[in-house]
Amino acid sequence: MRKNWFDEILENEMSETSPQDGYERDFDEIIYGKRKKPSPRRYDDEDEDDYDYPYDEDDGEYTPKEKGHFSKGQSFLLASGVALVLAAAFMAFPAVTGYVKDRSTYDDARESYTSSIPEMDADNLRDLNIDVTSVPDWYDLAVDFDSLHGENSEVIGWITADGLPISYPLMQSKDNEYYLTHDLNFSESNAGSIFLDSSASPTFSDAWSIIYGHNMKDRSMFGSLKSYRDDEDFYGENGYFTIYTRYTAYRYRIFAYGDLDADDSLYSMKLSWGDEFNSVVKSILHDSLRDTGVTVREKSHIVTLSTCSGDEETRFTVHGVLVDEYQSGS
Repeated sequence: MRKNWFDEILENEMSETSPQDGYERDFDEIIYGKRKKPSPRRYDDEDEDDYDYPYDEDDGEYTPKEKGHFSKGQSFLLASGVALVLAAAFMAFPAVTGYVKDRSTYDDARESYTSSIPEMDADNLRDLNIDVTSVPDWYDLAVDFDSLHGENSEVIGWITADGLPISYPLMQSKDNEYYLTHDLNFSESNAGSIFLDSSASPTFSDAWSIIYGHNMKDRSMFGSLKSYRDDEDFYGENGYFTIYTRYTAYRYRIFAYGDLDADDSLYSMKLSWGDEFNSVVKSILHDSLRDTGVTVREKSHIVTLSTCSGDEETRFTVHGVLVDEYQSGS
């Protein structure tokens, strides 16, 4: 029997089917150009661990894709994340290197210009005119002011605080701006220096003196003063700070601490003993975060340690009253 034209077309098309196609061409595809979506190909367990097979709509088949490769969207997200991390690291790099540089500057200063008196031998103590039989137990640091002045003539002392990593040269300039951004070596610095108010006496003979220092995030400079605010138990055994000068060391007991407005009159007035002095003392005691029980008498000498508190409107302050002093005789 002779095949009609329809049977011939069907037979020819069916004969062109390749086993590699992964599917069988059927009547609808041959006649109408339609292609059925095939079922997923079967692979053994080992293959399934190594591959997955997304369906490609354009090619009409499942295309093997090795695990660990990323789609365009995934690659874009990954690249974006890496770029953000690199950008953050780039922006943070100057701050991190600044902290390292500042720490190194003051670590070198401590090593070069200070010595622990309890660790010194008798000959060294004698050279410094320190009489171990009369020196108070709190006087535990010898400072080489001659060498310090050779480095920077604006060094007027050295400050330490009990229980805190505060041990720094104390500067004083003709203004209150320079040492905000410069260190002991006159180098620009984010940490700056610890410095006495420009209007104060460098011998601490004034009724009230103010010392400034930055509140650094790594707790350097005056950054550790926040321990009084953050830990209610800290003050108990750490209620003193000491200022060493060339000839005299001054011991202060902390009688109050808390926030002050950045424009508080304490920063602008030159306090002398009298009613105004007593009024300021009363106000500070009232606003203190802790009732220390320390008495401030008339004609006391007070030193305030002042640092920023995290906002531009306030300053965190620690106030100490002079309770002892020691003449080194050097």
